[in-house]
Amino acid sequence: MTNRPKTDIKRVVRLLCVLFIAASLQSGCSWFNGAPGETKSQVQQRHKVIVQTQKKQIQDDWDALFLLNKSSRLSDKYVR
Repeated sequence: MTNRPKTDIKRVVRLLCVLFIAASLQSGCSWFNGAPGETKSQVQQRHKVIVQTQKKQIQDDWDALFLLNKSSRLSDKYVR
């Protein structure tokens, strides 16, 4: 009998989590579509710029990891 309130709380929390996940999946990113004054095309353009910036940052990180961002001592000219 003492465990009943704990299980009821767990059920309520689980139900709320499921409802939140279902609501967020239904709405997609519409909750975060930017300022009320932005049009849909402006939001799409902003998202496109953000994704491009993130891709560039990831590419820079990979270049730094593999030392591709530093110039090589090798040259196309023959040096003795």
